[in-house]
Amino acid sequence: MSKIKPIDNAGLEYESTDLRLVIYADNQICDGKPSYVAPQLKLERYTPKLLSDHEVRVRMVCVGICGTDIHLMTTQGSDRKIVLSAPMEIPLAGRVIGHEGIGKVEAVGSQISQFAPGDWVVPASIWNCGQCQPCLTGLENQCEISRLLGLEFDGLFANTADLPPSMLLKVSDAVGGPDDVVALSALEPVATALQACDKTQMHEHSRVLIFGGGPIGAYAAMLARCSYSCQKIDLVEPIDKRRQLVASWCDEVYSPGQFAQSDQYYDVMIEASGDVDNINRHFLKMAAGGHIAVLGRCGRSLSIDHVDHMITNGITVQGCRGQLGGYMQKALELYKSGSLPIASLISEVVAGPAPLERLQQILIAGGYGQAAQCKRVLVLDAASLRF
Repeated sequence: MSKIKPIDNAGLEYESTDLRLVIYADNQICDGKPSYVAPQLKLERYTPKLLSDHEVRVRMVCVGICGTDIHLMTTQGSDRKIVLSAPMEIPLAGRVIGHEGIGKVEAVGSQISQFAPGDWVVPASIWNCGQCQPCLTGLENQCEISRLLGLEFDGLFANTADLPPSMLLKVSDAVGGPDDVVALSALEPVATALQACDKTQMHEHSRVLIFGGGPIGAYAAMLARCSYSCQKIDLVEPIDKRRQLVASWCDEVYSPGQFAQSDQYYDVMIEASGDVDNINRHFLKMAAGGHIAVLGRCGRSLSIDHVDHMITNGITVQGCRGQLGGYMQKALELYKSGSLPIASLISEVVAGPAPLERLQQILIAGGYGQAAQCKRVLVLDAASLRF
């Protein structure tokens, strides 16, 4: 980490030992929609608020860095507009970011009976109401009033997080030591990848093509191999280190240039790279009855030139997000069965003093090599890893 200059956090107040990482930005209206510019990432000390009757306080032990977190500090133009296309709300008081991690229940509200202090829990990254038409018909991730953790309400890059119990999955029976804690900190991206695999109707005869060797794409490859026993799994990724990390779960791993020469056909395509042009570029490689899942957000239009190929061959293209609808529990069961080695794709565990300050430095520096990582996890509470 010597390449990163220390951040000046001299304005911190010291009445509390708890820290949180908060993004601030100026709000502008562009084409009738809120737009955020000139983001700043500040490390703040805080005193946890009074816990409500219907909340659970979680002391975060490990958190994962997602591309979304990096995009919050990625800007364009002279006004430094945040390029992230996901829904977000950054109030004047700032927003605690982060949506991946694992922690231990520290306290519960008076109306909470399903959790108790000491429980290990993994939060989902989406809050849903459970009452609207999508929620009632199995489309919880498409809830009409859904809220995104770390973007539309305060997230996990803090020593504690107060969350509704509906967002928490108890994982205590899967935690036997520190290795399990680190692995389960990545359960959210695993469950997101699992939903994509399920929506594309993978099976043992599927020929699978995945764009993107980041966490979602890499875990989709692992699931296609370990859980669906797919006939063929190919992955396209421009970064050599990522290609090396995912190679054991794939039949072929290509750079984009290499794949351009391929004449293979596929039943499943998962676009997890954020480059939606991959879909149009390689649409003719889709076989009859093929399914395409689009996960990588980019804020750009999707064009498909070969509509006749889509109609003739009955190819479906589906947007896919989130891990609600039981996918967190399904991913947990796969891990507990020993069939899903989640930790093998965690490329770095960052431990040591001042973890949130280190996280602040990583994000301000544009990810500090995050592109070369698959999944990076930071330890916030080392004491909880002593079993």
